[in-house]
Amino acid sequence: MGLHLTKIVHEVGAAARFHRMDSATTSQSLEDTVLVGIFAAVVVFQYGLLLWKRKHPNTYLLTSLFLLWVFPLFIAINNSFWRFTIVWLIYSATNYRVIRAASQPKLDPKTPRFVYRFYRGLFNVTMGIAAFGYGLFLVNAFIFPTATMIDLSITLVFYGLYFGVLSRDLVEYGADRMATTIGVRLFTLFIS
Repeated sequence: MGLHLTKIVHEVGAAARFHRMDSATTSQSLEDTVLVGIFAAVVVFQYGLLLWKRKHPNTYLLTSLFLLWVFPLFIAINNSFWRFTIVWLIYSATNYRVIRAASQPKLDPKTPRFVYRFYRGLFNVTMGIAAFGYGLFLVNAFIFPTATMIDLSITLVFYGLYFGVLSRDLVEYGADRMATTIGVRLFTLFIS
């Protein structure tokens, strides 16, 4: 009887080990399938974005500018990032004034200079903030590692790069608006 009981316990243990190995294999194959599916979706969506950019560049630029401008605000408000929300509101109000000046039906002769000077200065400020944040990160990472300063440096790098890229897209939009007001199509200028 004792030998029979040990044989049953041994068989139950072997079956449990086999079941664990089988479920691990199933889980691993499911993870592989999901990973391949995500990779395929990224490739397909990237190809679709490139086609959209090639076929309809104006709608692509306006949509990407709008999403780049508004989407981070929704995330910031949803997660209660009030510092970013305040900086975003100040940035948007200032840029609204400049884009509005560039979109007037009758342009003042000083408007193009004003727009380009504003965005050149804004670009210098945002890249300076990003560079300072990066330098601060390197100093904190290798010389004086403190969590607060590393958080500050990452925040500065993010703000500098985000607002710098957004400014680049906005100046492109403003230049297009000014050019169409004057009667020149920028898209044809870049092609020829």
